[in-house]
Amino acid sequence: QISDKLKIGTTTNVSRSRSDEPRDLNNVQNPFPAMYVYNPYTPVYEHDGDRNLILDNNGDPVYSLTNQGFSVLEALEKNPEKEEYNRFIGSFFADYEIIEGLHAETKMAGSYSRYVRESYTQPGSILDGYIGDPTAPGSKQDNGDDTYDWTWLNKLSYSKSFGLNTINALVFNEYSEGGWHSYRLESKGYSSPLLT
Repeated sequence: QISDKLKIGTTTNVSRSRSDEPRDLNNVQNPFPAMYVYNPYTPVYEHDGDRNLILDNNGDPVYSLTNQGFSVLEALEKNPEKEEYNRFIGSFFADYEIIEGLHAETKMAGSYSRYVRESYTQPGSILDGYIGDPTAPGSKQDNGDDTYDWTWLNKLSYSKSFGLNTINALVFNEYSEGGWHSYRLESKGYSSPLLT
């Protein structure tokens, strides 16, 4: 409250969340079922007959296919998916008493959210070998959206009591607007896992 006649107030809330999204299917692509169905003695990486690590063309160790034909550890590294949410909610009001019983009030409230997702299947990964296109290895997807809503209210109200009687009057106007915009980009075919 600024004075006996003027009151103002505001609220704001800002949040941000980021997450890595392992595959959530109920099969060997999900880390949680995988820990129950993989043999516990299967090595993480492939070895040759002399127990030396087998390396790929980039000099990285080759992951074992396990008894299930899939390595969830390799998928977490070579098939990442990330999501991010940013949100803002806010409001403002001002109330002014012009004369006793007559109030002018304005209120504004809005919200905005942004969602961003990125998913990548690295060329040469185990998953790419199963679901990818051998003529165009690897794939990448980016998508997201922006959503906003806001409202502006202007109000003039009057209230006066005369004994047992009360007079109330209200005049107002309100404007609201909202929108949603999205995008989606997809590509496939990378000559190297280093190119995305």
